[in-house]
Amino acid sequence: MRMIGIGLMGFLIAGVALLLSTMNIWDKAQWAFQSQVISPRLAFETPNALPSSDEYTAIIVRSDPNHPIILSGLPAYQGIAFNLPLNARPTSGYLQIDATAQVLNSVEGVLRVSIDNVRRGEVLLHPGVVSLSLQVPLSPSELARQQLVVSLSLQGSGRHAQCRSETGVVAIAEIETTSAVHLTLDRPLTTTSDRVNAWGGVVRVGWPNWLDRREQARRLVLATQAKQQGITAHFLDDHAADALSTAELREVIPSLIAAVPVTRAASWPRHVALKGANAGLRQFQTSTQWRANVDLREGAVPLIPAELDLHLALGRQSLEDQWTIVVTLNGRLLRQDLLTPTTTRFDALVSLPAEMISANNVIEVTASSSRTTQNDCSQPPALIAEMLPNTALIAGESVFSDALSILQTQLSDLGTLRIGPATLLNAVDADAASDLLVLVMPADVRMRPAIENLDIMVVTPSDVPTTLPEAAQIWHVTKDTETGNLSVTPLVSRTEITHRAVGLLIFIGKAEVAL
Repeated sequence: MRMIGIGLMGFLIAGVALLLSTMNIWDKAQWAFQSQVISPRLAFETPNALPSSDEYTAIIVRSDPNHPIILSGLPAYQGIAFNLPLNARPTSGYLQIDATAQVLNSVEGVLRVSIDNVRRGEVLLHPGVVSLSLQVPLSPSELARQQLVVSLSLQGSGRHAQCRSETGVVAIAEIETTSAVHLTLDRPLTTTSDRVNAWGGVVRVGWPNWLDRREQARRLVLATQAKQQGITAHFLDDHAADALSTAELREVIPSLIAAVPVTRAASWPRHVALKGANAGLRQFQTSTQWRANVDLREGAVPLIPAELDLHLALGRQSLEDQWTIVVTLNGRLLRQDLLTPTTTRFDALVSLPAEMISANNVIEVTASSSRTTQNDCSQPPALIAEMLPNTALIAGESVFSDALSILQTQLSDLGTLRIGPATLLNAVDADAASDLLVLVMPADVRMRPAIENLDIMVVTPSDVPTTLPEAAQIWHVTKDTETGNLSVTPLVSRTEITHRAVGLLIFIGKAEVAL
């Protein structure tokens, strides 16, 4: 009996080995694993690419590289831009896109790369967490541009479940910071403006340990001037491979500021659906929401909005269903309306209570249907609705005022402000101080770097004066460490300052502080 069992086991093992060898199952399993974990790097050739033997190369990172680029759902769309060098000219180059994707098993889709609405490359989405990479050679006309704009999208769908496709988020892709334009140049990348373009339009402020307080004050003011115009600037310490000196900052920042498009101050009434995310027709299943962010400091005069002039166009529903319209301000209910099934237009003048208004406000309008579905096969046609372009905020007569606006009025009267650190700052504290200055400084006030007789003193938790002088109006500005909100506090004589973050001491009038 034992011999019979051993014989049967031998035949079984031999049969399995023969099956594996004839069907090549082991190789197929290896290929499937590799395709889901390590996607191949695809290169999409173009006959217009110019080969070159020049020795100078450069890597151009995308604009605003610290802002994450995430595509969520199917379909999903994003755009990225690359500022190409102006002095050193490209002779050839390619676009490298690296991404990390999380994809459900039911998905059939691609990551698509387009330039000028022309499809330039695609890579399949594999189930699981996978890395994706592809290269797109650039044509001469694309290399000749000042800026290359690239469109990215996730295309495809989840497999049909009974009567409809999956409607949840079934695929997410993050574009990695290693995505870049790789160029071959006719000369080295040496000019300051070309270097800034290669860094994604980011001004890298050199902040080595050997800087003294006076030099730190100079670079702090220069970086703040750039940030005031919406130009990204970062402070980099000794470990940074490449950053700008004071002379280079003085050279490049005026030209960067001159290239910033002039924006008009917000005027009243403020239309909230003329363009952007609120504009246009929407299709949805049960509800949709429009959101308006209102910063009262954007206008020349911070008037308080008194009313929302709301206009919605609503699609027809069955006689059993009805629309519900909800309006909120900063998370608080302003109005709720239940409409009849035949209503296709909603017009309302919604009052905005002054006591609910802050410097930054969020107004949300939600349109929802009362209809329900029993199962996948009874899914009704999509609902449609539109916030009409004449929807607008109407200003009242009151002017918004808080501690920051009072401080800014006092600073505007001074004209020129002397700014500097109380002691030597590290790169992180300097970056935080620059952000505070951008929030506080009025546009019409000049900044001058200094280390004596300061109007604005940058202080760190370890360098705050223990007491304040009797004379002068003194303000303390910092970020709340718990909420992250700006804290602007007028201080009285002999008030002790206790905080755990970088801050500004602002002196209105002549004052001296003993450190």
